This record gives sequence, structure tokens and C-alpha cells, in this order.
Amino acid sequence: MIVILGLVILVAAVIVGVAGVLGNGGSAHALTHGFAVFGYGCGSSGVTGAEGGMIG
Repeated sequence: MIVILGLVILVAAVIVGVAGVLGNGGSAHALTHGFAVFGYGCGSSGVTGAEGGMIG
């Protein structure tokens, strides 16, 4: 029962993540320059996303 509940939560998290990525795509949300997080310069939003994924 716990495994099934965990799988349902996992599927829900994947759906929310995909919806977030698709909702923030396109030229309206493009970054025109690099940015910094807590003083650490990030090359692009892709690099920041990859770093967040590794940390998480």
C-alpha cells in the first residue's frame, strides 16, 4: 500500500514538473543575459536547472 501511494505521489510530481517546464518555455520567458544566485554567477538557466537537479 505504501509503495502504491509513493508511486501516485511520484507520478503527480512528474506531471507538475512537466507542466512547469512547458508553461515557462518560449521566447516570452527567455533570459537575455546571465544572472547570479547568492553572488555565484550562473551561465544560463539550463546550467542553474542542472545544478538544482543535482543538489535535489
